[in-house]
Amino acid sequence: MTTAQAHRTAAKHHPRRVALFGGSFDPIHSGHLSVARAADRRFNFDEIHFIPASRPPHKLKQHLAPFPHRFAMVALACTEHPHFVPSLAEAGEDFSGTQLHYSVDTVRYFRHTCHEAGDRLSFIIGADAFLDIP
Repeated sequence: MTTAQAHRTAAKHHPRRVALFGGSFDPIHSGHLSVARAADRRFNFDEIHFIPASRPPHKLKQHLAPFPHRFAMVALACTEHPHFVPSLAEAGEDFSGTQLHYSVDTVRYFRHTCHEAGDRLSFIIGADAFLDIP
């Protein structure tokens, strides 16, 4: 049985606690991982999905490393913890990550396509992104 299958089997017995951690992750660093570990200790998440932003609307004038590079960094960083999951939610069909995405759309995507009814979604963002929310 794969880890994903085990999670689905467990979800039938209780709703999963899933966190969505969005960010540009350019690059992902120890601060991001510390926040995720602290959130996991506090809320005991079953999964924390690290979602590299495609084109963050609040950073359109800022140069970001190409999406595939940022995703690769996230994937490597996620290997340290069994609950950390690298996500391609904002990659787009061509894996370019060039499409404009809003966080609310990403949350809707997870709610409608990735998780069972009753699962509890939480959203984690960095303080820098929080301060930029209009």
